[in-house]
Amino acid sequence: MKKLLSTFILFNLIFITNFSAAEIESINNRNELILKIHFNKLLNLNEIKKFAISNSDIFTLIMLEGKFVIGGTEHYEFFLVQPSEKLYKINLENIHSTFNKYRHALFQSILETAYELDDDIVINRYDMLESMHRMLYDQSDIPTHISKATIQTTHIQLSEIIKRHTNIIQHIEIASIDKFDRNIYQENFDQDTDETHDIYQNEKNYTENDIKTWWPNVGYSHTYQYSPTERYTLQYMGWYNPNFTEIDTYEHDYFLYNYDNATYLRNGSTSYPNCYPLIVYAATTWPSDSHPYLDTRYNYFGCEFNELAFTIGASKAKSIPGNIWHYNYFITKNGNSSSDKFKLQAQKGYRNPSWCYSTWCSFSEKIVNLVPAWSSSVPGTVRWTK
Repeated sequence: MKKLLSTFILFNLIFITNFSAAEIESINNRNELILKIHFNKLLNLNEIKKFAISNSDIFTLIMLEGKFVIGGTEHYEFFLVQPSEKLYKINLENIHSTFNKYRHALFQSILETAYELDDDIVINRYDMLESMHRMLYDQSDIPTHISKATIQTTHIQLSEIIKRHTNIIQHIEIASIDKFDRNIYQENFDQDTDETHDIYQNEKNYTENDIKTWWPNVGYSHTYQYSPTERYTLQYMGWYNPNFTEIDTYEHDYFLYNYDNATYLRNGSTSYPNCYPLIVYAATTWPSDSHPYLDTRYNYFGCEFNELAFTIGASKAKSIPGNIWHYNYFITKNGNSSSDKFKLQAQKGYRNPSWCYSTWCSFSEKIVNLVPAWSSSVPGTVRWTK
């Protein structure tokens, strides 16, 4: 979550062809560009594979976002394409098997932990658990529906991307690497009319005695070895009665101690300014209506390194339902240490502008410590209440 926003351009691609040559050139004059493409329909993995491979001359695919449903529970998922050229090509060729592998890893991790949750406090998801068990037993697959793709390209390729893909792209978020001023193109964007109120309206100073809270009230932190070469963290959280406004954002911030350059999970990030953690897969039970995002480690001068965040945020936190268990899941390659320390924080923020649902439009406002800094070790399990 950001205190300040780097250059960020948001516009509806339907109107992009109406931009003058001078306007396109003003965008093209920026050096490197990070684009998040919102597709106008859900794409399957074959379509994504064709999209990435056929355009390898003009962009590199960084991350895919999509959703699937199992046992009546919607999951939102993130798949990070490995950055090296060799692994990039292998990842694309094996994208079906890789997706299924890490979904099955998610299911196995959930089944090993979910039956120990406190049902009397927050409702469990037994239909989902039964479906996960069947899918692992049958080694069956779930259809994959990709809604967004984050890519990295050069400034001179923007017009070519627009030209090639107007038929499948709804709109694009464009972040420039080389600028720190703020510049948002919004005049052609269809804004939500119910979310244009002042971002500070009805602000409340919350206390831990409130019946309704924006922070989750109970949870578990699990961090363990999954395979000889992979480790995971699984963060459960539950709200009794969540209290968010229309423009509130929420991030569940899990940090590993890296001041000694030794972490249990892989400690690398993608290149600046993306600064995404080098996961292989992540997922959450927060519904797609809450607009989940994988948070960046961007800190204005580089990628944060001393305290490594593994964070999923929700741009519309009001859409996260209460009184049911939720979880965020990350799986990475092994880190360079067999043990580590961690902290866990709940962070509330707000969207600005209110019609933007990107990580780059989420601004920190309040933090509550759920597990105190560096007081607990991994691998292991910690239960917390607040």
